[in-house]
Amino acid sequence: MPTQEELRRAMAARAERKELEEARVAHDTKVRGTWIESYREEKKTLRRKESLRRAADKAKRERENEAARQLDRSRAAQAERMRADRENAERRTIANEVAQRVPHVTAEEVLREMARLRAKGRTASNWTAYMTWWMRNRA
Repeated sequence: MPTQEELRRAMAARAERKELEEARVAHDTKVRGTWIESYREEKKTLRRKESLRRAADKAKRERENEAARQLDRSRAAQAERMRADRENAERRTIANEVAQRVPHVTAEEVLREMARLRAKGRTASNWTAYMTWWMRNRA
């Protein structure tokens, strides 16, 4: 069985622990309001930063997509120009042949007539023969 001295020390230690616990609870109660407010502010700040990051990522993706679309458009336009250049070379060849076959007609006149006829929707399987006939028979 413990002695009186040991009982007294144990009770003093228990009282000290109880006093420390009460002091801790009082401090927590006092600080809790400001801590909760700072926690809310921190969460709000983190949410704001995350939304800004997501918006920046979205804007970056949109810029990258627009750059890719522009590249596709420029490639398509370049392919169209190359195709048009090839067609123009064919048209120039046809115009030169027609100019050689029909007297008093220049290649430029033939090209203008071809453009006008194409604009009207005329299509010919043999443009050289058609334009030779057309340029001879126009009044």
